[in-house]
Amino acid sequence: MEKIASVVTELNSWDPKRLEEPDYLRRLAGFREINSTIKSMTTLDTRFLHAVLVNCCFFIKMVDDLSLRDNASNCLVVMVKQFSSVDYDQDVYRDIIAQSLVPEIKKGVKNKDENIRHEFILLLSKLVDAFPTNPMFTDLGLLKEKDIEADFFENIRHIQTHRKSRALRKMVKLIQKTPVKKETIVSYLLPITEAFLLDEKYAKVMSVLDVAVEALGALCSLLPWNQYSGHLKFYLAMMYKRLDKNKYFVKIIVVILDAFHFDLRNSEYAEKGVPQPVDTNTEGSPEDDYKVEDIPPDFSENDDTVSPDKVVCSVAMATRIHLAISKAFIPKLQRILTEKIKSDEEHKMAGQSLYPEDTEILRVPLALAMVKLLQNLPQKTLEQSLPGILLKVCNFLKSRAKDIRVTARDTLVKISLSLGPRYFPYILSELRGALRRGYQLHVLGFTLHALLRHMSSVIKPGELDFCRASLQQVFHEELFGMVAEEKNVDAIKGKVFEAKTMKSYDSYQILGKFIGMSSLTGLLQPLKQVLDSTQSLKSTKKIQEALRKISLGLIDNAGMEVEKTMIFVHSLITSQEEKPSIEKKPEGKKSLRPPSCLLLPPKPAYGGGKPKANKKTNIHVLVEFGLEILYLLLKRSKLTHQNPDHLKLIDPFIGIIKNNLQSKHIRVNILCLRCLGWLLKFPLPSMKKSVKKIAQGMFVLLQNYASVGAAKGDNLELVFLLFKTVTVLVRDVQYYDIDQNQLQILLTFCEEDLYDHNRQSTAFSLFKAILSRKLHTEQIELIVKKIREMSITADSAHIRRECRQIVSQYLMDYPQGAAITSHLEYFVTQLSYSIDTGRESALEMLATIFTTFPQVMLVRYSGLFFIPMAAALVNDTSPKCKKLTALAIKSLLQKVDDTTRNDLFLICAKWLSEEKVTLQTLGAQTCGLFVEVETTKFTSRLSTVFPLIQKELEKYGDEDSFEESEELDHLIFSLLNLLTKICQECNVIRDQQFTGQMNIIWGDVKALLTYPHNWIRTTAAQLFGLLFAAWNPEDILKKNTKKPEYLQIDTMKKLEYLSGDFVSQLQSHYLNPELSDQVIKNMVFITKVTKHLPEDNEQRLSIPWLVRKMVREANHEVVSNTTTTFKRNSVFKWIAAISIDMGADMLGSVLHIFLPSIQRETVDSSPNTDPELKKLAIEVMDIIKQIVGIDKFTTVYAEVMKKRSIIKETRKRKQAVTAVTHPEVAARRKLKKNLSKREAKKRKIDEFRVSKKIKRKKLQK
Repeated sequence: MEKIASVVTELNSWDPKRLEEPDYLRRLAGFREINSTIKSMTTLDTRFLHAVLVNCCFFIKMVDDLSLRDNASNCLVVMVKQFSSVDYDQDVYRDIIAQSLVPEIKKGVKNKDENIRHEFILLLSKLVDAFPTNPMFTDLGLLKEKDIEADFFENIRHIQTHRKSRALRKMVKLIQKTPVKKETIVSYLLPITEAFLLDEKYAKVMSVLDVAVEALGALCSLLPWNQYSGHLKFYLAMMYKRLDKNKYFVKIIVVILDAFHFDLRNSEYAEKGVPQPVDTNTEGSPEDDYKVEDIPPDFSENDDTVSPDKVVCSVAMATRIHLAISKAFIPKLQRILTEKIKSDEEHKMAGQSLYPEDTEILRVPLALAMVKLLQNLPQKTLEQSLPGILLKVCNFLKSRAKDIRVTARDTLVKISLSLGPRYFPYILSELRGALRRGYQLHVLGFTLHALLRHMSSVIKPGELDFCRASLQQVFHEELFGMVAEEKNVDAIKGKVFEAKTMKSYDSYQILGKFIGMSSLTGLLQPLKQVLDSTQSLKSTKKIQEALRKISLGLIDNAGMEVEKTMIFVHSLITSQEEKPSIEKKPEGKKSLRPPSCLLLPPKPAYGGGKPKANKKTNIHVLVEFGLEILYLLLKRSKLTHQNPDHLKLIDPFIGIIKNNLQSKHIRVNILCLRCLGWLLKFPLPSMKKSVKKIAQGMFVLLQNYASVGAAKGDNLELVFLLFKTVTVLVRDVQYYDIDQNQLQILLTFCEEDLYDHNRQSTAFSLFKAILSRKLHTEQIELIVKKIREMSITADSAHIRRECRQIVSQYLMDYPQGAAITSHLEYFVTQLSYSIDTGRESALEMLATIFTTFPQVMLVRYSGLFFIPMAAALVNDTSPKCKKLTALAIKSLLQKVDDTTRNDLFLICAKWLSEEKVTLQTLGAQTCGLFVEVETTKFTSRLSTVFPLIQKELEKYGDEDSFEESEELDHLIFSLLNLLTKICQECNVIRDQQFTGQMNIIWGDVKALLTYPHNWIRTTAAQLFGLLFAAWNPEDILKKNTKKPEYLQIDTMKKLEYLSGDFVSQLQSHYLNPELSDQVIKNMVFITKVTKHLPEDNEQRLSIPWLVRKMVREANHEVVSNTTTTFKRNSVFKWIAAISIDMGADMLGSVLHIFLPSIQRETVDSSPNTDPELKKLAIEVMDIIKQIVGIDKFTTVYAEVMKKRSIIKETRKRKQAVTAVTHPEVAARRKLKKNLSKREAKKRKIDEFRVSKKIKRKKLQK
């Protein structure tokens, strides 16, 4: 007992000098003593362990301090591990584990604090490791993995959210494949999952929430009825406790209801016919002229089938569940759903209560939950209760509040998806019964479209035939009735957003997608009736648009066979062709008496006679509809030229298209041309016979509509398609020969259209087709020259690309002779064009030439290409042009032979040896391109290049010779880039052949680490990164019998100076992520080498010295510039990297140096804290904790915390003394603080004032 008392006293000791502050050192010493005592036990002391367990659990749950909580958790882990090390009896296991620790873990995983949950999950993981065969933990053992990345218990506690999601997915897969005990699910897996759903911290982390909701559904599908109903009741209650997250809890409730796994077919509970609640808001009267459709029978259902996922309940249990749902859940939900609120009885013009939708909108999603529940009950119960639910949801759609209508519509969509297409006609009838007048008709059309759109994934062709007529009545009212007129009234559109758009067109498309073949005529009949009776252009256009949408739907209709569709289209078009009608008027008896000369003829009507209505006025609309379907069948590859049956179906349409090509209706001509664009490629007998007449018809249309100024309005599309179809005729129809007159006409049109921005693309396609047939006239060469000029001067990128393709095609397909030189010289000359886009186009054209021309041609003109492009590489001001120039030069070097490449390299070497800086830069950059092309073969040229690089770097590598010159900066940067490419491609870093030269070069590169230009600093750091990557840290300190390399000469001094230079790079004002990452990589290597250095008191270079230098940079950033986190991010990454490499002992010796910086970021709660930096600091701290151990880490952590609190108290005490002894100093400090607050407040206000921002920008300008 004395031992227990002393240990408990140590664990609960308090600092005697500070009020209510724990004595961290005594408590940590107590934990160490407990750990050593437990590890030394050969027989487990139940009383001692129980006392320790109670105290440790208390610290985990009640103490916020990280060191105490970690030690308490570690102490319990040691206790659990000791069970696997010694023999114990079942009484000890029962007293300590089963009856003490496990209940604490079950409570702990339900704790609202995430840190506490994580500690108890860790303990649970250790229990699973210690007792793998115990039935209490065998199911959880399936979640364990040797790989930490895949372990459930590690991932669920990880700070990164995607790791938590991974853990939950792993759990879902496990419970779906392997049976799991109900105790494991209820005690551990459900609390862990629900913690994410109820924790505000994860309210916006949808990646975790979505997986957690899915996991909850999977777990609920395995629960017995008591636990299942308890969870359902809990989340139903949460809907009203957490009104702000109503939609979120509805989603959870729906998932739980989807997981209903009880088959109630054995239920003996028989429901009596309960009258449905009467809704006084239902509008309409019994005399209404429409009939409510019944629910159609579902012959696919079989009451004897049992879902494999459901459990068939016993009679008693099934009756009990059925009774609970019918008497408890459904009435409660229905009472809430149908209860009246004050706004129901208020007139729309009266002063309504403020925001009535706030209370009403919460009730709407309950309908979905009710339907989900009813679907799990017998069919009769569903059909009895469904009408009242649907009626209330439809009445919600009558609300004038937009949010209520949106929520009700979303709920109705989910209900219809849940019920399936069988109930859609009934939902439609309920909608039409509820929404009958005024603005409600707009809501009706909008809602029907939403229902059809969302149900497209579950409807099959033919399932909408039952309600097709009812749907069309709604569509026609919106297109041609009063609803259509109201859509033009701005006042209505302003109040009802559903009136802003006309959804009937899209609804017609969906209806066409799922209509049955037998109902197709009935679908078109109402539209045809309107078409025959109307003389309104507006109505005709509406019908055209509706038919176009129907055609798009029919093409996607899986139930429409191609053969039947083609027969329908053929009959539709041929039945609408105009036939001469001979109407014989009945001849009356002619009077033999002559007409009187005294009778005056009737006065003619003013403005001429009224034209008689003719049914054939709009007959072309149906022809357009048929041609549209034919075109879509061809476009969607439903008709192919490989299928002989398809060719037989298509062949009769050639004559129809030939005749309709002469139609006076432009839309018919357009669709004929669209079809011809595909049919000209088909091997059709009728096409070969009719191609000449079809071509003549197209040239007639060209003459009528393609003249200058004629292609406007509706004619523009016709002209585009004419050129497109003629292009297909010229390019693909080999059995039709174009005569010279037709070719001249086409070339004339091409030349005219080159200068018309609206018709350039068609002109290019047609000209390409002419070139592909290799037709020749003098006019072609003239057009090519104009196109060549446009390839440089055109403003549009795609126009320049088209021009380059045409010129390239002309140069490759047509014999050029000596004229090829003029073309090549033209593009080389354009490298000095004044506009960037022109130079880019010239370079892309040259790259195309290098790719397509034979090697002999490129060798002949290599000098013509290389020198101008090399000059452009240096002189061009555009970075993109420089990049394209480099790519073009590399392409040229790859294609020419070795002799030509050697000659070109001699030119580069000559430039590199010149005294002029710009020529040296040119030589360095072109030599770099040679390295990229030749890779290891460039090693043979290093004897020429290395002396030149060494000479220049020695000249500019001295710190005293640093000059601020742009030309000099470019030269040094180019030399370093060249050296980087050589090191990467030629493998010269460790090559003994070049050791002497490389040692000198590395010294010059080291001097450039502190060069003023940031690019040069970064490249120099990257070069040292390549040097370090070529070495193993241990090999540097080994004695080399051969010529010593750079890092082996005076290694300690060299690494000390290098580390100083790299740290100074972190101090740059222009520090960027690229440079900081490279510096960290280099410092990690230096640290690894330093770890292997022998201990010497005289040398400065050591692990503590490096750590202090790096930590000082992080601390300096906190003081000088709190807005940026580059340095701290870099330093923390460096600490994490070296911690993994150093090991526990060496890391423990420097832990006190860098831990304060990391600890400061983890506990910083100021609003300016960077969350990513804090996250990184926590991850680094976890890594360190795993390496050095809990005891060492918590001891140092407690010392850091204590030291920080002492400094804070000292500062406060000093300020209080100053306020008394030097009040004027305190007053000045307080005034300064208030002024800074005021300025910060002004800045914050200015950020929200747009006018202030504009004024500030003007002042800056």
